Amino acid sequence: MASGKWVVQDFSFSLFVVVGLLMAGLHAISSLLLSFRKGFPPKSGPLSFASVLIQLPIYNEEDSVVGLLDTVSRLRWPAHLLKIQILDDSDDGTSSRIDDWLEIYTGEFHFDLIRREKREHFKAGALMNGLSRAEDYSYVLILDADFRPGCEFLEQMMTRLQANPEWVALQARWEFYNRNQNLLTRLQALAMDTHFAIEQNLRHQWGFMVTFNGTAGLFRKDAIEDAGGFSGEFLTEDLELSCRLFLKQKRIGFAVDIVCPSEIPAVWSSFVRQQERWAQGSLQTVRKWLLTMLLHPDGKALAKVHLLGHLLHYLIHPLLFLVALGHLVGGDSGVWNLPVFWGMIALGTSLIYLRALILLKRRLSEWFLLPGLLLMGGGLMVRLSLACTRGILGKKGEFIRTPKGKGKTRHLGGFWLCAIEIMVGILGFSGLFQKSGYTPGAALGSWIACGACFSGVWGFFEAILVCIWRRKQHASQ
Repeated sequence: MASGKWVVQDFSFSLFVVVGLLMAGLHAISSLLLSFRKGFPPKSGPLSFASVLIQLPIYNEEDSVVGLLDTVSRLRWPAHLLKIQILDDSDDGTSSRIDDWLEIYTGEFHFDLIRREKREHFKAGALMNGLSRAEDYSYVLILDADFRPGCEFLEQMMTRLQANPEWVALQARWEFYNRNQNLLTRLQALAMDTHFAIEQNLRHQWGFMVTFNGTAGLFRKDAIEDAGGFSGEFLTEDLELSCRLFLKQKRIGFAVDIVCPSEIPAVWSSFVRQQERWAQGSLQTVRKWLLTMLLHPDGKALAKVHLLGHLLHYLIHPLLFLVALGHLVGGDSGVWNLPVFWGMIALGTSLIYLRALILLKRRLSEWFLLPGLLLMGGGLMVRLSLACTRGILGKKGEFIRTPKGKGKTRHLGGFWLCAIEIMVGILGFSGLFQKSGYTPGAALGSWIACGACFSGVWGFFEAILVCIWRRKQHASQ
């Protein structure tokens, strides 16, 4: 190998990364094209009141839990057919907030407060513990602490699910009541709008695997039990259960027109922790079930192709990280500078976000947030690469809650990890002044790689500011 060339320039390695990025670009473009299929009008029918169990998994949600209890207590449903489980695993002031609320509640609904001595298997363990205590209910609605369902929400969900007996569950679309709180919340809301309006909706329309998103979903209770229940071995117990239901040929429906308002992380460190958990849990699930699902004899070929992009989408972060390293240490040559996959990713990504804004009738001016969204993704590159690696290796992790409102969060910390982010960012920034002699297409690839690296420093320094602020708070207390 020529002097000064690193091993990352090896052709086979480069080809692996390029193929991976091409697949990501093709998945984005194919999702965009598939989203233009005219949707079937939702089936409607008479509402039949049935027994419903509502599960509220709570862990250290001191700032959110009262709002959840208030909204759930206003749901329209016969009281004798409804049981509400408060699955409280908290070890802070949340428990006293719940006790105070229950003491003054005078409504007709029955609230069952369940507390465990040990937070075994995290959220999945709490849900299964609650299910074991409620045998005489036909349906289960799961709501996280930051969700605020409208009074008609359960009626809408039940009407839709009962009209579609082939479905075993129904997932609602999330809205965000704090989407305009700051730039970070606006960027996340744009990404989540695209997930629901494009990705989940096209899976529903084409008969692909719709996934339960962990909350704002209504299940037929026997479907959960037949699939083996929620598993605490995975950080994304919702995705893992969705895979098992898929293998049993049980379909989850999606209602793009039924929304449940919720809160989105407003602090960078909270957002990063959430994404790390989702990335590691997704790859844990891939390690366990992907091959089985692809080899399943009853699946459609198109559905399986889409499934690859669906379950492997977090791998875009380690692929971009490898591209960035190869670009920085490999000099001006190599397949890193091929414009085709950068153009495909940029085109597919930008158009799919625009399509989501149109479908949801958002202001089209929000489309100009796309550069910030790409920078935000680059800022996650290093940490989500490590999270994906942990998931692929089958490493178990702690289910770290995503703090909302004024809730406390863990700072990002980790000296060596922070040092890596700074180093990558500095190298990427310095590369801006060294990569000027390319063709326009090659320069585009170089600049995008450098932008992704630099955004790692952007995310790092924002996290450091949050960390310093919180440490000063602790010191003053």
